[in-house]
Amino acid sequence: MPRYSSSINNSFKHKGHTYPRVAFVFEILEFCKLPVFRYHREAMKVILQKDVPRIGKKHQILDVPDGHALNFLIPRKLAERATPDAIKRIEVQNAKLAFGRAESEHAFKDALKKASEADAVLSAGANKEGGLYKAVTVKEIVEAFGAKGVVFDEHDMHIETPIKTLGKHEVRVSHGAHAGVVSFTVNPA
Repeated sequence: MPRYSSSINNSFKHKGHTYPRVAFVFEILEFCKLPVFRYHREAMKVILQKDVPRIGKKHQILDVPDGHALNFLIPRKLAERATPDAIKRIEVQNAKLAFGRAESEHAFKDALKKASEADAVLSAGANKEGGLYKAVTVKEIVEAFGAKGVVFDEHDMHIETPIKTLGKHEVRVSHGAHAGVVSFTVNPA
């Protein structure tokens, strides 16, 4: 049982005033069966408007502490309250994005199949030893395949090492979960 006398152990003096020790206050509250109020977080449902590091991705519906939502996310336009109308709107947007993603992956697979049959040719300025004056860019490769009726996005092609010689070369292409390698020829101009 706690002691309630104002001895040195249960209080301290500061500038002539006597204050109870914090531990002693909690002992009194526990003895009297009074509720001890602790910090309690209320959760708020929000829809993220942008990718937020360590929180989530765009269009994701999350429960976050209400203080974080009201003081940080919502004022900075990183999130909005998840009202029923907003949730329906986001679900429709997510469905449209999923459909568009599936269409673009299907188009990429078709382009990859056509690229294996097409023989894309680039012409570039070269010296007598077969070295190019400037490296071949992704834009030039995409245009060469576009001339053959194969459409690739510039972001899908990845050149590991700069292409600075004449002859046949390969470039890695990837889109989503699909990847492949396409070949083309560089001829002197």
